[in-house]
Amino acid sequence: MARYASDTSVSVSNSKAEIERIIERYGADQFMSGWSADKAVIGFTMSGRQIRFVLNMPAKDAAEFTETPTGKDRSDAAAYSGTARWCIRSRSRRE
Repeated sequence: MARYASDTSVSVSNSKAEIERIIERYGADQFMSGWSADKAVIGFTMSGRQIRFVLNMPAKDAAEFTETPTGKDRSDAAAYSGTARWCIRSRSRRE
């Protein structure tokens, strides 16, 4: 079964901006996002409650990002782009 939005061309920055717009539209008082080497986080305050989503990030040097499906090396920029796409599309849009 194909994963939802696995072939989307929406950029990471557009996805993040859309999340922020949606949260604000539904009444969030505060919003934050951030990342580290192994985690990404989105948080907001709404109706007196603090909500936080923490996503575990994949290893940036994993073969699925540094190599093509045929085993050829990818450039650092292509590997980073693949990591970012995986995080936004696969991890956050799972069932």
